[in-house]
Amino acid sequence: VLPTGYGKSACYQLPSLLLPNPVVVVSPLLALLEDQTINLQRRGVPVVRVDGTVRGKARREAMERISKGGPLLVMTTPETLAGEELRPILLETGISLFAVDEAHCASEWGHDFRPDYTRVDQIRKRLDNPTTIALTATATPDVQTDIIHQLGLDQSRVTLFHEGIDRPNLH
Repeated sequence: VLPTGYGKSACYQLPSLLLPNPVVVVSPLLALLEDQTINLQRRGVPVVRVDGTVRGKARREAMERISKGGPLLVMTTPETLAGEELRPILLETGISLFAVDEAHCASEWGHDFRPDYTRVDQIRKRLDNPTTIALTATATPDVQTDIIHQLGLDQSRVTLFHEGIDRPNLH
């Protein structure tokens, strides 16, 4: 749990440069996925975005790049991950890290925003339970516990980093 501007994106962007297999980021925010992808591409970071708005030739090229494996950041949505197109490719390449951005959406208190987030634990299981990081800017202790439960994480292996949500510059 880190406030906006404290480096949540770096928690998956940096590992994507260092780990041997793709790092998969699932996010409900299409604008964020697009913005991060464009900015990372400008910096030469290997990144691919696959969501419902990526179609035709661009989608085929994205899938081909993912199938090559190696260090790569794959930015996607829960709906895309739940489908049958991307999963076989990721099972073949392997996943070094599975990042759930806006993880509060997985909580029972967040399901009205994006119902597919309630199925992220099923998606993770179908992807062979990769090492997972869940990121959010705000989560009460109850929501934190619920995120762990909803994502099907092993409580004994969870390490929680909570920087707090107080932002002195916000009034």
